[in-house]
Amino acid sequence: MSVIRRMDSDVSETAQQIPASPPYEIGVVEGTGASDTMLISVAAHIPTARFRVVSLETLGAGGHGLDAVIVPGSLGARVDALLTEASGDLRIIVILDDPSVANSRRLLSLGAADILAAPVTEPALTLSLERIMRAAAPAAARPRSDGAVVALLKAGGGVGATFLATQMAAGLGRQDPGKVCIADLDIQFGVVSDYLDADQSFTVADIIGNAAAFSEASFSSALAEHKSGCRILSAPKDVTPLESLTTAHIETIVGGLRRTFSTTLLDLPPAWTLWSFRALQMADRIVLVTQLSVPHMQLVKRQLRVLSAQKLDHKPIHLVLNAVSAEQLAALPVKVAEKAIGRTFDLVIPEDRRTAGLATNQGIELNEAKSTSKLGAGISQLAALAVTGNLAAPASSGLKLKFW
Repeated sequence: MSVIRRMDSDVSETAQQIPASPPYEIGVVEGTGASDTMLISVAAHIPTARFRVVSLETLGAGGHGLDAVIVPGSLGARVDALLTEASGDLRIIVILDDPSVANSRRLLSLGAADILAAPVTEPALTLSLERIMRAAAPAAARPRSDGAVVALLKAGGGVGATFLATQMAAGLGRQDPGKVCIADLDIQFGVVSDYLDADQSFTVADIIGNAAAFSEASFSSALAEHKSGCRILSAPKDVTPLESLTTAHIETIVGGLRRTFSTTLLDLPPAWTLWSFRALQMADRIVLVTQLSVPHMQLVKRQLRVLSAQKLDHKPIHLVLNAVSAEQLAALPVKVAEKAIGRTFDLVIPEDRRTAGLATNQGIELNEAKSTSKLGAGISQLAALAVTGNLAAPASSGLKLKFW
């Protein structure tokens, strides 16, 4: 393979946000499947990229002055060693014949900058390099990314996280119209639009089908608007395979929403995937929602272990106990549950099926269904916790159960 250099001056719209100098040096190890022709074409879209062939044996931990390197996953343990020993400034893209969730997650945990499926395609490689180069660019050269992103993670299905997310979005949207968004990333069984009685003319499926068109776009004009003032990115209308969504899609979605809105809530599916892991990586805060039962406490412990194993436990993780009834408290006291999981709950939200049912069936805010309620007060506290990290009122042990 010859050394590939970009000689003309054409630039793509995305690449204009990457500094023109110095060149971004990218090494290519034999066996990746990236031909000279492909690399020349990729370089036509990224004027600062300069490719050269390298061997894994001579690469070394220092990277030989490279900014990034593309390696074949077929080299196995040698790739693992490179990821472990390489300088933190060297961005490593691995081309995998078997890009399963387990393989990809393991390589990402070792420090891979991206995982691409073999045979690698020109668009996939271009988008990957553009993302990595934008991340490495000086702050002044990057698009502004000021908005806060909060991910809602479920300790199993049916814990009421979507209801909490939609009510938070509506309440925050009323306070700051046009600046709040909820994204339904449960692409198989998402019901955010149903909970808010919203239009589904634009969904996640539209982005999956044409991600490049939204890579630097504002989402505000495309998304449905609830009467509270919040915007909604709906789940696909039909059941969609989880693997249809990729980490690149998530980066487009979350990056675009962060640019457009001051607050974005991500309603995630209960399943772990490579892209849901990426969504959690990109979030500023994680809200883990559960219910009060022994099985749910086991699920909470499992989720907390996964978050720790994936090195996500450095982020603020707020644990919320939802839909708690007096009968549940009698069967399993909160302090017993807290002892079982090894940490306290940040917030306990009471059960109020009647008010919640009215709001959900009519697609309205809780305060429209009932002007004052303990459930509404709990969700207001949750919104404050999710956005600022602080409750609207002190959350000492004595106040957690004030609903009872």
